[in-house]
Amino acid sequence: MITAEEIEQNKESSEQNTGGLALSEEKPSEGSCEQNKGGVALSEEKPSEEPCEQNKGGVALSEEKPSEEPCEQTKGGVALSEENPIEEPCEQTKGGVALSEENPIEGILI
Repeated sequence: MITAEEIEQNKESSEQNTGGLALSEEKPSEGSCEQNKGGVALSEEKPSEEPCEQNKGGVALSEEKPSEEPCEQTKGGVALSEENPIEEPCEQTKGGVALSEENPIEGILI
């Protein structure tokens, strides 16, 4: 059973949360650092001058210095650049025969 004397002693000492970090209300740490779920230390007093976010794909994206040549990737694994699109697209039928609109196959026998 907890006595009133033990309660007073606990109030004077620093408290500990379930995460195992000692939190002192009277004397907070001047250089305290919080840690997010990703394991990156974030300091409120001294934030990083060049913050870098990481997406789910594991590619670091910097807001200050974005990539000059962004490239999107389709589901098929072919990189398509908005600045340099493919000049000669080719459609493929279900049978595996490539059909080009500019050069259709002539003389198909059914």
